[in-house]
Amino acid sequence: MNQHIPLNISPKELNEILEDPSAEKPFIVDVREDNEVAMASFAFSVLHLPLSKAANWSENLEELLPNDQPIAVVCHA
Repeated sequence: MNQHIPLNISPKELNEILEDPSAEKPFIVDVREDNEVAMASFAFSVLHLPLSKAANWSENLEELLPNDQPIAVVCHA
């Protein structure tokens, strides 16, 4: 995960990374809507930025994200 280009990975692949004790853990951004998160939330802390509210957070996105670790964006689609 030391790449600087976006990759598409499956939920299974993300889970394998998260469960691998030797893997660098990504910072997770969940862009699903509130109702989608309510149906299937993470068991650990993630940054929740619903896409429908992007106007509220998009201008400050650089301040919200780390620049020293990989980032995984989770979307329903």
